[in-house]
Order: sequence, then C-alpha cells, then structure tokens
Amino acid sequence: MTTRRRVSIFFLFFAFAAYPALSFASPLKIVNSTNTDIMNIQVSPESGDRKFFIRLDLSPGASADVENPDCRASLRADTGLEFRVFPDVDLADADKLVFSDPPALEIVAKDGNTSRIVGYIKGIVPGKGDRPVCSLESFHPLMPMKDVCELLAPDTPTDDNGALIAGLGFAGLTWAARLAPARDGPVGSDTLLEHLELRRPFSLEDLERALSYLLKKGYVPWQAEFPGRDIDFSTGDAKENEKVLLEAVKNFAKSGAPRPNPADAEPDASIMLAPASLLPALNDGDAPARDVQLFSINLRPASGILLVDVAAYKGEAESPVRTPGSDIN
Repeated sequence: MTTRRRVSIFFLFFAFAAYPALSFASPLKIVNSTNTDIMNIQVSPESGDRKFFIRLDLSPGASADVENPDCRASLRADTGLEFRVFPDVDLADADKLVFSDPPALEIVAKDGNTSRIVGYIKGIVPGKGDRPVCSLESFHPLMPMKDVCELLAPDTPTDDNGALIAGLGFAGLTWAARLAPARDGPVGSDTLLEHLELRRPFSLEDLERALSYLLKKGYVPWQAEFPGRDIDFSTGDAKENEKVLLEAVKNFAKSGAPRPNPADAEPDASIMLAPASLLPALNDGDAPARDVQLFSINLRPASGILLVDVAAYKGEAESPVRTPGSDIN
C-alpha cells in the first residue's frame, strides 16, 4: 500500500484571544504500529479549549514527521472506525510517538527514555444490536444535512476536514459515516452536504451485501482496479460484467485478507458503480441530464476497512430544488 504523506496541522480556534500561540520548537515522529489506519490526531491542550488536528493518513507500518505541539494534551487518534484516546500526554520532551494495539502509546523522549500509556476506545460504528443514529435513504446533490439525518447532536464529533462523524445505516448494515459539509458557513441543520464516506470493518460478506444492495437499486459496475488488473465494465453484457466483478472480488478477498504482518498484505482495490441508465452518457464524457450518485467501494484489507465513498453530481436538466425522500438512485 502506498504511504499517504499529506501531513499538515489544522487549527480549530475556540478562544483565540484567551490563549497564547502554541510553539512548535522541534519535530515529532509519529509511527503507526497498529493494524489499521491512523487518519488524524486531535490534540486538546490542557492549557485551554483551543484544539487542533494533526492530519496524518497513515496506513499500518507507516510513519510521518510533524511539528511537535510542545504541550501537555489529550490525544484522540482517529482510525476511521473508532477513536483511540490517550489522556494527559506530555509532548514537550517527546521525540517519537508509537501507536500500537491494543490501544497503547509509547513515548520516546529526546534523551532516549521511553514511557507507555494505555488508552481507551470510543467506538464510531454502532455495535451489534445497536441501532444507528439514522439510515441513508436518499442522497442527492446539495441536500441539507437534516435530509440525511435530523438527529445529529450539536456535539457530534468532527474530523480534521470538518466532516460530522456519526453511525449511519446503509444496505442493511451499520457504518461509521463522515458527512462533509459544503464550505459556505457554519455547520447546522440547514448546512448542505457535499460528500459522504461510510466505513466498517472489512469482510467479504459485508462487501457482497453492499454490492448486492446497489445492484438491486439499478447500479452496475463501471470500473474496477485490483492488484495487477484493471477492469473496464463500460461495454459488454450487464449480467456477465456482474459475474466477472463478483469473481474478482472473491479472488481478491482470498489473497488480500488481513495478515499478522500488515506489510505482507495485498494492495487495496476499488470498484466504481454508476446507474445503468446513465452509463452511456458517463462513458461518452457527457454531463448527465439528471442528478447522479456514484459509489466507489474501496477494499482495504491491510487496514481492515471497507470504505464506501458517495459522490453526488448535479444533472443539467434537474431543477435546483429537490424534495427529500427520493430513491437513492
């Protein structure tokens, strides 16, 4: 898996005038020794309410160098499926942070001494038997957040991109959802939804269930990428394409199942699906006449994650006003 090295620090200012600027005097190495991704770390300094994020996007076994916040703080590592929380971490003399399983953090000081902190987990995906906050029944361009879920609490956690994080039902499964708002003002019930991501633990059974759900909704495979093999489904018989896709998925799941050493795991794979009725226009590069939702399913066995990425595009012939409750396609 290619290490994603978009590393930067994003600030959320809650009381800017009340607290002096944090200093970043030295580098800090962050190592991901877990069996899953570390997407970002929220840093909550003890000195005040000013929080900020370190964006990492680290796959298992990867590392990155960032600026040391040089403070005592609570750290919340976001794996996409859960938060791993480590209270009261002294970063002032830290040279390296090593995150491991079960939730533990090794702090290597500049003089070489090490200390270890045991953290705790705050789940994002609803547990077995739990009901998700809401279920995804419709998704169209520029829809208000409240059309997706009217029950999002004011203190719903966010990620480093400002996306709201909540449990969501889709395809008969529960997911950790990230609802990214359009960048046109504060997040509220009338905020427009720009992008949606759904994550849950990787399994062949759940992947087949999500695919079956979308196929029944009139979606067909459009393109797919597997290790050493790219598949274009833009031509050919729909039933035959579906058969080819399912066979490729099963072969990938067998070869790419999570392994004891993440570095030995197979690369990722992805599948893009589009409405069958709009596939000719998409293949020709034409703008669709009506709203379209494209689903990209990403298979990440090394990280133990099944990711569904949902993007909505406005059709040229659609009215600018949509009513909620339409079907997903």
